[in-house]
Amino acid sequence: MRMNGKLALTGWLLMSVRGIAAGEAPPPAGAPRLEEGVLMRFRDTTQVGREAAEQIAPELAKRSREMQGALDRMKSRSTDALPDFQDDLERITAALASTVNNVTDEKVKARWAEFQKGVLGDLKERAQDEVVAGLFGRLGLDAAQAGQARPIVREHVGRLMAAVEDARKAGLDGVPALAGALAAQVADLDAQLGGILKPEQMAELRAARAALREKVFGRFADRQVADLVAAIGSAAARADQVKSVLLDDVKARMDLLQTAGREGKAAVERLKEKFGAINADTRSRLQGLLSASDLAKLEEATRDRDAKLLQQMAN
Repeated sequence: MRMNGKLALTGWLLMSVRGIAAGEAPPPAGAPRLEEGVLMRFRDTTQVGREAAEQIAPELAKRSREMQGALDRMKSRSTDALPDFQDDLERITAALASTVNNVTDEKVKARWAEFQKGVLGDLKERAQDEVVAGLFGRLGLDAAQAGQARPIVREHVGRLMAAVEDARKAGLDGVPALAGALAAQVADLDAQLGGILKPEQMAELRAARAALREKVFGRFADRQVADLVAAIGSAAARADQVKSVLLDDVKARMDLLQTAGREGKAAVERLKEKFGAINADTRSRLQGLLSASDLAKLEEATRDRDAKLLQQMAN
């Protein structure tokens, strides 16, 4: 009886997880390498038996397809793909964390964190390669240039991915650190690539970086607006006009934080004054759009946020 592709793949995954020592069956034709790697890592990390393998293999196959989809969406793109990949990475991380909740094997549960860390590390490595390939295509590097630039750019992309990931976890608190990291990496990368790239390629690289910066901080702003809307919690707060005002509020703060990150403690008093002016402008623009109770909730949310940001700058 001939099995369909999905059953064939699941059958091979189960054989892989059982760890057949000799004569191990190869994956069926067309099986994604990433899917193979995930299951191999699971087997090597957990050393599970057949019952646990049969329980988890379909779920891991599903997670693998999500990872492959994240990589496919990066094809032929350059650094502008990173914010989208970070969105995918967050979803995949959450999905992996929830997958173990359905597992009964205690050995798997005990070693899941190690397995998940390894799988996500592999995914990030593949994402780096996709970004480098897309960027080199955009810059039009020849073989000699690519050979010289690849280790430099790949290391830079890895640091960039880590900086963006850390900043996303921190929210607005992470903006000064991210701005500083981006500025430092720009200077470092330009110095290393100056003798490899042609002037027009350097100009294209700067354009790619500008697009990335705009997209990264734009994504930050959208997430902060969503948090404020949730804090207000009313239907009125979800109106486009209200969200537009809140977006202006957040972007104004982000612009200040990007420059303040270079000033450190000296910027605290100036930021406090500027934040007060932004708050007053936002409240004025929202009069008539939000109720008094909604405005009070917004004021509480922004007061707590500003206090946290200023404390961070002071330290």
